[in-house]
Amino acid sequence: TTNSHNNNMDDYQRIQNKEHRVTCEIYRSDQKHKRVSLRRKYSDTIKLGQMNLKSGKYDEARNRYQEALAMCMMRYGVESSMEVARVRELLGDLCVQAKSDFEEAQGHYRAVLQILERNKIGQEDERYEA
Repeated sequence: TTNSHNNNMDDYQRIQNKEHRVTCEIYRSDQKHKRVSLRRKYSDTIKLGQMNLKSGKYDEARNRYQEALAMCMMRYGVESSMEVARVRELLGDLCVQAKSDFEEAQGHYRAVLQILERNKIGQEDERYEA
């Protein structure tokens, strides 16, 4: 009976390991799908904001850009990605184009510059040399 018990435990352990591998594979697949889905939703939100901006719907454009910024923050977690810089730049451009809040635009542009500095973008480019 001890041998039978050991075989049952081995079988149980093999099943547990297989279930664990399947669960991990499902989780990885789900995470990959979520990343792709979030990227697609982010891109669509940016496009909607651009369409709203072109048609003069500044408040709606601002809402879409802020939504895209929130998605970027969810995806990347920090304000250091180029996607965050892109959305910040769009928000700054919106403030200037709508002639609504130049101080807010300045804040967005400063955030973009900080991101570029953190990522060392443009420092090796001779156009940025003093």
